[in-house]
Amino acid sequence: MHVFDALADPVRRTVLERLAEGEANSGELVEAVQTRYKISQAAVSQHLKVLRDTGLAVARPEGTRRIYRLDCSAFLELDAWLARIRPQFQAEPTMREGKAPPTPKRRLDLGPMPDKAELQSMLVEAEGQVSWAEQRWDTVADIAADRSAENAPLAARLLCRLAKSLRDGRPVRDLALVATHLADERAAVSRSVLEEFWKVGLVSADLRTAVVDHLHRRFRHGQTGKTSLQTRLDIIDALAKLHRATGDPAVSQVISTIVSTGQQRTADEE
Repeated sequence: MHVFDALADPVRRTVLERLAEGEANSGELVEAVQTRYKISQAAVSQHLKVLRDTGLAVARPEGTRRIYRLDCSAFLELDAWLARIRPQFQAEPTMREGKAPPTPKRRLDLGPMPDKAELQSMLVEAEGQVSWAEQRWDTVADIAADRSAENAPLAARLLCRLAKSLRDGRPVRDLALVATHLADERAAVSRSVLEEFWKVGLVSADLRTAVVDHLHRRFRHGQTGKTSLQTRLDIIDALAKLHRATGDPAVSQVISTIVSTGQQRTADEE
């Protein structure tokens, strides 16, 4: 389930509103929900599991209960998506007044959407520096943002390569959008995006920090079972490549942390 799907349910939003006030144990969250909705404790527990699985909340054991808090990293994805439409919303008073908005215009690129063949050609060219990155970034990001689009993962890979050719803040802004493709259920697709994703960390220190954060989060919130084990190994390998290329001790520290966590999770699954 995607973050947006998780937020669509009013019960889960009630839980998040309560957690926005501070940590709460499972009993307190059940009480907060049951003051608004006629729902069983077991049903609330299922909603809490969804919030954990989507990375919107994290829990730690304390006695017989769990203590929950918001996982702010998940909200980075939401903020990245909102950042793409906020400028238009702020610029058009008719939207705030509830009137029909005008046909949206792309911020920089007014050209047609590239098809798969063109995206593949752009991907090859973007192995090096390209002069057209600034003009095409937003169009490619629009394709990557539509998770249901056939070419979305390809567009996500292209954004990773274009990051080194841009000097504005869009790569940092849209990295969370690209990171959603790391959770693609098709292993070959998620691995192809991961292979490009870690290289974004070579562009700048800010992007490296963001890349490591997203990979750490993906490691923590991956599926369970054999697929999860392979995913975790792939993430460790990607971080190792990033560390070898940069020598950044912060990357090494994260690797040590997740290796320790991964060993414990593997033992729990066996």
